[in-house]
Amino acid sequence: MDESVVAAAGASDVVRQLREFTEWVGGGRKLTQTGRITMVDARMLVERLGTGDRIDERIGTRAFKTTEPPTCIGGARRRGC
Repeated sequence: MDESVVAAAGASDVVRQLREFTEWVGGGRKLTQTGRITMVDARMLVERLGTGDRIDERIGTRAFKTTEPPTCIGGARRRGC
C-alpha cells in the first residue's frame, strides 16, 4: 500500500478516535443494566475523543441535565447514528 495513504489514514481524526476508544475500553468497561456506558464514562469519553457532543448543555441561564449517555458518541456530526 502507498505509504502516503497509510500516513494520511494514521493522521485522520477517525483513526485517532478509534485508537483512543480502544485504549479507553482496555479490558472492558462497566455498563448499565440497559447495556450503555455510564454518564461518568460518557463525559470522559466525549472529552477524550473530542467529539463535540454536548452533555449537560446550557442555553442562556437554563441548564439541561443529561440523564442518559448518548446512543452514539460523536452522533452530533454524523447522520444515522
